[in-house]
Amino acid sequence: MPLIKLEDNVTKILKSHEYVVSLNTVIKELIQNSVDADATNIVVKVETDKCNIRVQDNGQGLEPNCLNILGSRNVTSKIRSLQELPRISTYGFRGEALYMILQCSRMNIVTKPIGYSGVWKTEFTGTVRLCTDTERDAFASSQNGTIVNVRDLFYNLPVRREMHKRRALSDILNELRTDALSILIKNPKVFLKVYVNGDLKISSWRTHQSLDAPQRIVGSLRDVFGDIIPEEQLKYVSASFKSYSVKGIISTHPIMSKDYQYIFINGRKYEDSKFFSLINRQFQATKYVEKNWESFSVKSVGTPYNSYPLFLISCDGPLDISDLIQDPGKTIFQSQTLNILSPLILNVVLSFLRHLGYDISKEFPQPVEKYFIDKPEFYNGVNKPFTLPTITKSSYNTSKISKSKHKKKLLDVLKSPPKDNSIILKLQDKINVCTKFNVHGNDLKHDSEFDIRTLSLTGTESIYLKDHAVQDFKLLKSDINKFEVIKQIDCKFILVKSQSRLLIIDQHACHERIMVESILKDTINMFHNRTISCSDTDMNIKVSVEEFDWFNEFLSEFEAWGIFLRLNEGNDEESLITILKIPSFLHDKVRNDHSFLKSVLLQHVYDLKNDKRRRVAKSFYTKGFSSKWWMIIPNMPRVYLEIINSKACRSAIMFGTSLSKEECKIMISELSCCHFPFQCAHGRPSVVPIVEINDNMFNSMHKDYEIL
Repeated sequence: MPLIKLEDNVTKILKSHEYVVSLNTVIKELIQNSVDADATNIVVKVETDKCNIRVQDNGQGLEPNCLNILGSRNVTSKIRSLQELPRISTYGFRGEALYMILQCSRMNIVTKPIGYSGVWKTEFTGTVRLCTDTERDAFASSQNGTIVNVRDLFYNLPVRREMHKRRALSDILNELRTDALSILIKNPKVFLKVYVNGDLKISSWRTHQSLDAPQRIVGSLRDVFGDIIPEEQLKYVSASFKSYSVKGIISTHPIMSKDYQYIFINGRKYEDSKFFSLINRQFQATKYVEKNWESFSVKSVGTPYNSYPLFLISCDGPLDISDLIQDPGKTIFQSQTLNILSPLILNVVLSFLRHLGYDISKEFPQPVEKYFIDKPEFYNGVNKPFTLPTITKSSYNTSKISKSKHKKKLLDVLKSPPKDNSIILKLQDKINVCTKFNVHGNDLKHDSEFDIRTLSLTGTESIYLKDHAVQDFKLLKSDINKFEVIKQIDCKFILVKSQSRLLIIDQHACHERIMVESILKDTINMFHNRTISCSDTDMNIKVSVEEFDWFNEFLSEFEAWGIFLRLNEGNDEESLITILKIPSFLHDKVRNDHSFLKSVLLQHVYDLKNDKRRRVAKSFYTKGFSSKWWMIIPNMPRVYLEIINSKACRSAIMFGTSLSKEECKIMISELSCCHFPFQCAHGRPSVVPIVEINDNMFNSMHKDYEIL
């Protein structure tokens, strides 16, 4: 096929497909345009089903002579040359946003510029006209500003339009709130109101009225997300160095999701999973994560909910050009300013933890490595480097750092090796003394369903194993049926033979696995048949406006798991949810602890929201479900698994129980029917290899002593 140049209209549509990726992209661009026009009052109205957006502001407006070229590509009033970029303070400067939106929507703009009495309108058809009296009513006689109407977004991109239809409203709202937060953090004087399908979802009245930095930051968080956490549990933090400053809020108590962790650099959202993980590890290494546990009357052996800090940190510093041009969505992934800002942020976090009473030096017992910033003046004349806790090798490869005699930048320390190399590196360190044993589950070439993690016996080697390396081998679920039971050992273990190998089975872990799968199967089938026993609770819990939207989104999921809720929408801060019924086994666990029940329900909301759990409401009633019950296990609410695991553990055969050889055989037979036979309910291995019988050491023994 010969080469041809694409027609201009085709190129425009294809290009817009890359730039305008969603409804949220358009909303964010239009709000940022209003902010760039010095607007202090912005009202957004969105109709998600029709893909319509209306943004009205009280900005400077657009002069009539500009309307003829408005919407053309690379038409901007922000810069004239690249040399002006370091001094730019606006969001936009490329002159592409309106142009790209025009290629995939129908748009008109109504504007009343400062100093003009007339109101003009353009529909981008080549003509600009004065508005009629009816169209002028949108502006008061003394008011200036602009109204942008976007209709039928993606009308000429059917695939993109279909993708939009499949998006949950809660996902759209979540992204909308994040974008609004980034705008309010940088522009606290803007009064922003956002209506979605006629309902007011965001109103920044707190941020708009706040006088100082702490109030503005707390206000912006509550204006956007509602009352996620009590205001008294949010503490203001700050640090500065020369022209760099860090200020923000951190929660004194953990929450169950990492969704409320934000760092902004000069008003732009910063994303770096490695750096955020480093911050979270500072908290995880202390007892901060247990802060809420003491307030619950319900005690748990497992972890039915996560614990993470909430933090919102705003950083200001000299503008770096790469921050402006690295992403059309105005997100920062890398920045030169981080050479200074990263230590400032980490110092703020460590100081915050010390202020709460945590002894950081005790929480990080490893030798402390010192990492230097290139510029010595960073230390303000003090010849003392900024120090960080040594990062463990399980998470980061520090072997090269510790051997180096040269000073290292902080960002170099944050670089981690590929995940698939971490296990190999560990094995290489112990290659001569470590026995490696692979217990395989799911593999297309084998007969089991799931991958079970590699079992490492590091640190448990006998003198024999140090001198005789055991060859790697795979153990399949189907091999369990072929185990030859030799005898019970010490009323704790079952010694078995598999071909030419001896293995030992933990009798408690083995029976616990049998029990937990039996209970899980019965419980899941009761949910499937809707025969699960439920108890009335009539408890009320308060949730933030965003959490309320997520509960509404997943209402059918909770009902599938026997949790029946009544949603009572409240004000712009919080709403009330009435818990009508819950499964009896959960009711027995919770008793009257409202806080604990709210925590475990919210954990399931966040797990569904972040795809850590899949929706199962429809799966429960599909054909052939009963034969695949075990596939639902990873999607059960965490608290259910914790309750069932604990029940299986308590009812399983304990150490010290004597078993006959026949009873051992029955237990092994039942284990072979399990879907996850190689681990107990809590993940402890149930089967461990002992020795290869064909070793030369055994060949010297008399045949009369052969183990059968």
